[in-house]
Parts: sequence; structure tokens; C-alpha cells
Amino acid sequence: MVLYRIYLLVVSALVMLAALQASAQTAFSEKNILYHYDPDREITVTGKTLKAGKDWVLYLELSLNQPKAELKDYFFVFELAAGYDSKTKTRVDTAAIQEFYIGEKDQSHFFQISIGDVQDHHLLILQVLSNFSSMEYWYDFPLREHYFHGIHLADAESRLPALHNFISLEHPIDVLSQREVTGFLYKSPFPAADPPMLTERAGAPKGLDLDSVFSILPGAQVKFSSEGLYFLQEDTTTLSGVSFRAEDPFYPKQATLSSLIPPLIYITTRKEFQSLNKPGLEKKDFDQFWIDLTGSPNRAQTLIRNYYRRVEEANALFTTYKQGWKNDMGMMYIVFGPPDEVVRSQESEVWYYLESRDSPRMRYTFVKAGNIFSPEQYVLVRNSRFEKSWMRVVDLWRKARIGI
Repeated sequence: MVLYRIYLLVVSALVMLAALQASAQTAFSEKNILYHYDPDREITVTGKTLKAGKDWVLYLELSLNQPKAELKDYFFVFELAAGYDSKTKTRVDTAAIQEFYIGEKDQSHFFQISIGDVQDHHLLILQVLSNFSSMEYWYDFPLREHYFHGIHLADAESRLPALHNFISLEHPIDVLSQREVTGFLYKSPFPAADPPMLTERAGAPKGLDLDSVFSILPGAQVKFSSEGLYFLQEDTTTLSGVSFRAEDPFYPKQATLSSLIPPLIYITTRKEFQSLNKPGLEKKDFDQFWIDLTGSPNRAQTLIRNYYRRVEEANALFTTYKQGWKNDMGMMYIVFGPPDEVVRSQESEVWYYLESRDSPRMRYTFVKAGNIFSPEQYVLVRNSRFEKSWMRVVDLWRKARIGI
């Protein structure tokens, strides 16, 4: 048994060495990172960078999605690169990763990792090697001066970093900063994304109506009581700040009838959507609509379950200044499902869908169009030729022929 364990350790070490040698010759833009959006992914990695003086710090959350997986099954390698196309990378000496471990919550493990002074490097690359599955996973964290905002959010109950772009209403949050923070609240709802064949569309939010301004003392604990977009700044003379959405405690799920209706805009006709979106709609009316559409309660149930599973995943993956299902990536994810291939470069991300019985091979390009609230926001490059594939897949949804 001892010899067998030694054999496993040697094999694992050789696999890791081979992966590290390969990584030194490959740019991030050459990687297929489809696992970022796979609903059955082995791990989920969420991270945010913060600059302290000249040095950068990465706050990292590693969620283990397989019941039998353990933290000891994963090995981290950090590298710095000039950009996404660079094959020349510098290894970051982070010693034993356990030294940066700061806690766990449920199946998520949290780290605070010192990166140091990056100088001419603008991209932090994380490679996760899994002994659990013998797979390797890649994640990118841009290091840009204008991202620095001096504010760090933490869950007041667990004291762990709050790294997602949404928090729950009335949940206590520690706002950690060196100076007093000015907060801005925007309650206005944002529109859902336009279908991919509509080439004329509204861009990023302009001239938002400001609902309130408030102050937060350094280190104060806050409960955000109104749904909407929040923007926090230490210095209001700059464009730098931290933003997040405050949503009901069920989010990223759509758990109320009023929240179930809006995401259906992508697969209903205008008349159907207006009928569903009218005041006073009851649950029985909602259910009957889908029974009439699909022809049976079982098919209606399948359609509803599959659709809202994707809506939930889109919210978890793509929430920025607006809910994830409303973003271009969220819309495409809901309707077409997770892509078969994903390639990310400095200013764009390309999704590929393989040819199937119901659809040809498809390619969709998202370009980076960041704004003050979401520097990494992506928008779809629309084209009228997408109409045929869009209508075909929407028709499959309406016939309850799409699942996950």
C-alpha cells in the first residue's frame, strides 16, 4: 500500500511537471476555457485583485463542486504575463499555498495571495492542477491601474471576502477602506439584451437616474436594503470604484412569480410576453400558459425546469451592473446553452458551438466594452445572419426539446 501511494505521488508529480512545461510555451489566448461556463464543472474559481501600495493582492475563492473532492487534490501555479497573447511568462513565487488560506464556507475555500509589484506585467494567470480528475484549468485576472479602488468587501458573518458581483439584501457586509466611502444607488431596471440579429441597439448605461447618495465610515458594517446597483468610491473625483448588485436572498435563482416572467422575453412572442407580464397574474395562469404551449403538463414542467436552470447559471456567471440573464453573454447562454469552445484574448471572447442535428456550427464574438461599473463587460457583435439559428433554437425551446 505504501509503495502504491508513492507511485501515485510520483505519477502526479510527473503530470504536473509536464503541464507546467507545456504552460510555459502557450499563451492564454490559445487555451480553450469552456469549463468556465460548464454547468457540471469540477471547480468554480472567483477572484478579485486589489492594489496595496505598489503590490497587488489576489482574493481568491475556490469552490469544489464534486462531493468527494478535497482541497488537497488541487495544486496552484501563478504566472505573470504582459498580455493574453504573450508566451513569455514569469512564475510567481507564492511558496506553499496553505500559507495564504484564510477560511472556508460550505464547499468554498478562500485565499489571500500576495503577488507583489507586477511592473510591466498586466495579466495574472492561475493554473489549477487537479489530482481529483487529472485535469488542468486556467483562469485570468487582469492587473490594471484603473481597477484599483481601495475598497474591499467582506461577509460580516464569516469575515471572508465578498467576491461576487451581487450580495443579498439585508445581509451584513463589512466595507473595508482607508478613508470614508461615498456610495451611490441606482434603482432603475436595465433592459434585457436584444437578440443577436438586431444590429442597432442601446449601449452601456448612459445618464442613469441616481436614487440616493450616502456615506460609509472606514471599516463600517452595512446592510443594503434596496434592490439595485451600488457604486462605492473613496475618491469621487476619479472613475475608480467598486460596484455590485443587491438582490433578494434567493438570487441567482428566480424564486418568485414576478421574477420568473422577465427572463421569458427571449423565447416568447411580444403578445405572449405582454400577457404574462400584466399585473395580477397568478401562478395557475403562468402554468397554464406553458401547458397550452407544449401540450402537456409534463412537457411544460420540463421546459420550465430546464429554462430556469440556465437563467440561474447565467445570473451566477454573468452578473455585472445588471442581472446576468440580461447581459449579452447571459442571453446567449440561456438560449443556446454553454459553448463547446471558448477563447479569450485581450479585448474579446469568442464562443463556438459545434454542429448538431438541429443547428450548424456557430461562432459568436463578444468584445470588451467596459464601463465605470463593469470594466470587464462584454457585448455581442451582432449580425443579421444570426436570425436563422436564433429562430431555430427558440422554436426548439417552445417545443420543449432543449435540456441541459
